[in-house]
Amino acid sequence: MRKWINIVSESFGTVINFDPQVNTMLFDLDVKAHSGTITPQEIKAFASFLNSHKMDFIRMYHGTSSAHDIMGKGLLPTSASRAKSIQSTAGYVYLAYDPNSALTFAQMAYAGQYNSTRIVYAVDVLVKRLLPDHDQLYNKRMYGGNADIGNTLAHSLIYGRGARVRGKIDPMQVHVWGEFDRNGDPVKS
Repeated sequence: MRKWINIVSESFGTVINFDPQVNTMLFDLDVKAHSGTITPQEIKAFASFLNSHKMDFIRMYHGTSSAHDIMGKGLLPTSASRAKSIQSTAGYVYLAYDPNSALTFAQMAYAGQYNSTRIVYAVDVLVKRLLPDHDQLYNKRMYGGNADIGNTLAHSLIYGRGARVRGKIDPMQVHVWGEFDRNGDPVKS
């Protein structure tokens, strides 16, 4: 079987890391999907991989404003008052497999906030907690011209570059990956 990703053993278990700077396997599937060259067998193989690693952790990323107390409260699920997108469904935390995608979402969500920096957090979450991001998949089908995209977690990661988790993510599962100014440049400490 093809080795999909970088798997690291941490004190709490195995962590799968799809960050393209660490391993390009998922990014390569993403590129093939967007160029129209991915096969159903490749999507099925990736889905099988995810299914066989349900009890392992996966490193995902979340970008937000530095104004939020993430390290104290954790990542809280979207609510009507905190939603930064009209498509976000309440009750979920949205995550990206690529930290640069997480930064892009933070820049869009907080474009009008000039005084706060954007923080990208690395989030270690069990694979079995990840759910497909139906909003992103809908956008890919509707505006991307590919009505054949499914609603599975594999489709969500490959085509939508992310997934979502129901409920709160505890602070102990989160650590700072990087801090950026409003232009996306790293903040020097």
